Amino acid sequence: LALGPYSKIPAETARPFIPALRLFSPRSYPGTSRSYHRSAPGRRSPRRVRRTSGSVSRASPPAPARRPLTHLGSCEATATIMIIPVVLALLLGRYALTRDDDGAWLSVAALDEDARRLASLASAALSPAVLVGVAVAAAAIGALALAAVRAINAAYDALVGSNTVDLDAFLKQPRGAPLADKVKLLFGHRVGMGGAPRGEEPVPLAETASTFMQGLRVTVRQGAPNSGPLALTTAKPTRSSKPIVVGTIRMGFGHHRIAYAACSWALSAGNGAGAGMTYFHDLLGIESKEADLIKGQDKLYSKGSRLASELGGPIESMWGAITMSGGPFSLRGVYQVAETVKSLLLELPRDTPIVATHSLVALAAVAAGFENVINLVIDNHAQWFVVAPGALNLVQGPTNLANLLKMGVPAEQLKLVGHWIPKDLVENIPADCA
Repeated sequence: LALGPYSKIPAETARPFIPALRLFSPRSYPGTSRSYHRSAPGRRSPRRVRRTSGSVSRASPPAPARRPLTHLGSCEATATIMIIPVVLALLLGRYALTRDDDGAWLSVAALDEDARRLASLASAALSPAVLVGVAVAAAAIGALALAAVRAINAAYDALVGSNTVDLDAFLKQPRGAPLADKVKLLFGHRVGMGGAPRGEEPVPLAETASTFMQGLRVTVRQGAPNSGPLALTTAKPTRSSKPIVVGTIRMGFGHHRIAYAACSWALSAGNGAGAGMTYFHDLLGIESKEADLIKGQDKLYSKGSRLASELGGPIESMWGAITMSGGPFSLRGVYQVAETVKSLLLELPRDTPIVATHSLVALAAVAAGFENVINLVIDNHAQWFVVAPGALNLVQGPTNLANLLKMGVPAEQLKLVGHWIPKDLVENIPADCA
């Protein structure tokens, strides 16, 4: 034993304890070395087959295997744990228990002060009063933990119980979200969303002409300057006359750019007689408390990114790992935000096609009950929160498609289409490359 100054323990010291330690040694059981269970009555122990040249003969059973310490029974394990303090007390004695010149055992008083103190503590720790106290404390802690788990489950069920989408089925988690994810979702909803209720009241909308694209209509809050009544009505049966809503969130340049690219194709398809209008529906462009919640989330993300970049090192690496993980919890978190902000879409007819350039818009449309939702997956890193259950998710590359299928996204909700390029750029490719 490498115990420093206490390592010089004579062999004579350990010999008297060997019979006692044998009480806790692994016992042998019949059977092969792969099994630690007793053979059933009336059954023969398995025999190994030994192959010889030209014949097969049976060998005698192998030697009984010894069970490792990890296979001790509960009583044996308890006894072993209880004897550990006593053994430590003996080992830590500078002189331990040894014999004098006449062969007589020395008294405990021969032990040094440290060993006597440790032996006293070990004896006190094994006293009935201490054991009962520990058992009562453990029972109290267990009861508190059980009550906390029940409270967390009840709060989580109250939060997600009325959700439109069954994320447990989509994520293939029949037992529901892990307890840690429930705690994170409840904490995020309370801190990040201020405990906002589910959006059930429609936000009144109006429309105005776009200053960037001719013929494009932009949705705004009712009563906004230079706005008029929303002319968007129920989509008609023929495809050419259906209005189209391109939903986005002005978070960075990418989502907005892709939204305008989608609008260019929709406007071109709507030039015919009786064609429906194209509406640019930016959730942040509609003055409302829901838009303020999204802005608050964006500010938190931007602040975290800047802080991680300034601190650098492990903080930046940890932030990158968090933002790139995109596990099942990320979809649960984004969807719960969508349930809160879906009121920004409730003023629109449910049969209107929604083309979303942000997963939050697609999730909000699905949560609001829209029948035809198309989610443009602009991120080529396969993650759960970039897809929308119940929508048609269009991806840009075959690798991303394969990874999303491997994750478990249903094949009927995915389609490979290519990149999101404005119509005028595509039409001028031959001339630009001539």
